[in-house]
Amino acid sequence: SRRRHTRFLPVSWARRCVQETGKQELTTLFNQINGLLFTGGSTVLWNEDGSWNLVQEVGTFLMELVIEANNKGIYFPLWTTCQGHEIIAIAIAGDYRVLSYVNSENHIGNLSFTEAGNSNSQIFQYMSNSLKEALQNNSASYFNHNYAITTQTLSLIHI
Repeated sequence: SRRRHTRFLPVSWARRCVQETGKQELTTLFNQINGLLFTGGSTVLWNEDGSWNLVQEVGTFLMELVIEANNKGIYFPLWTTCQGHEIIAIAIAGDYRVLSYVNSENHIGNLSFTEAGNSNSQIFQYMSNSLKEALQNNSASYFNHNYAITTQTLSLIHI
């Protein structure tokens, strides 16, 4: 649940942002922080008619602020977990159909690291080889997803 993902945040002086916060207040808050976390969860990010719901709209707005800051040379990390990846994919593609339904609930497995991710990542470049090896070979990752960005749908994003 979202509560488990955010339990550690107050310890690091983080602040939870309520989704109903307006864009002006979000911008003000954004200018007072140095990083952003999109947690996991099971919220459907679109309405029945295909339009985005409030969670997706706010996530897209905040992602645009992150991109703008980084384009200005201000290092501003955006950490995403699970559904956070979905928010970003939908925002970049402009369409929720970039996600595919998958049967990937409650199992463990391995991670695959791409060459680009290994060499250019602010996170993975400092990861020890033993940890990378464990994540790649020892079924050390937990997966609990209904939607994913597949290689087929990834081509819709054009990145």
